[in-house]
Amino acid sequence: MYPPAWNHEHNVLHHYHTGEENDPDLVEDHAEFFRKANWPLPMKYALTLVLALTWKFTYYAPNTLRALEQNCRNRPSGDLLGVAWDNVFNPMCKRVWRLWLVCYIPYISVGFVLIPLCFLPLGWKAVASVFLTRVLAEFLTNLHTFCIIAPNHAGDDIYRYETHFAGRDEFAVNQVIGSANYFCGTEPIDYAQGYLNYQIEHHLYPAMPILKYREYQPRVRELCEKHGVPYVQESVWARVRKLVDILVGNTSMLWLRENDGESKPPAGPESDAARTEPALALK
Repeated sequence: MYPPAWNHEHNVLHHYHTGEENDPDLVEDHAEFFRKANWPLPMKYALTLVLALTWKFTYYAPNTLRALEQNCRNRPSGDLLGVAWDNVFNPMCKRVWRLWLVCYIPYISVGFVLIPLCFLPLGWKAVASVFLTRVLAEFLTNLHTFCIIAPNHAGDDIYRYETHFAGRDEFAVNQVIGSANYFCGTEPIDYAQGYLNYQIEHHLYPAMPILKYREYQPRVRELCEKHGVPYVQESVWARVRKLVDILVGNTSMLWLRENDGESKPPAGPESDAARTEPALALK
């Protein structure tokens, strides 16, 4: 993955457009073709597993580069093969060349060629064994990261938004009701989930050290319950199931539309305040 692309895709677009049209990680829209496809459900589940095992290659790296280049996310498309061609294989696209030259080729060359060849003095069987171990490890790390990252903002109990937040107060509420936590509170559980089980706190305080989330989480939840703001927290397995239901079209996300409240696009500098100041003051 190209670091400047990830920084723009995640730290700028995703964090300050969470659940909005310009959120580059809006699962429901990315899966529009897949959700509407008239395919057998077992086939959709099988393809979802393939995605989970390969998603850093097939989705995340190409999507971050596209977000950096176009300053937006992929638009929903009924032409899934066309999107794959445009993002990964089109030789006429400079972004695709950068993807291969900066991301794919160096990663594959080092991880799956040079490292296995270091074991050549032990024989070709050792080389093959290391290669297969690396491939298996790649699949498992893809699956693990998919399960702890992809469900963070997906589910039939998570909101998406028609308009941009109009200030810090709306920003804070949007981050809470547009995110989901997993069970948390102990070091083994938090470490195994990459501290992504504190997704709500992460979106409220994106610059905060991760170990602080454990301290803040009970206070954030208490404030949400006090003011009637939905605070979603379940096991990671329950959230994965809800993610898969969104992907295959079994369920849909909740919508907060402009006529549901007083949400209006910000005038300009007001939205920038949310980037530098705490979204929710804990007292």
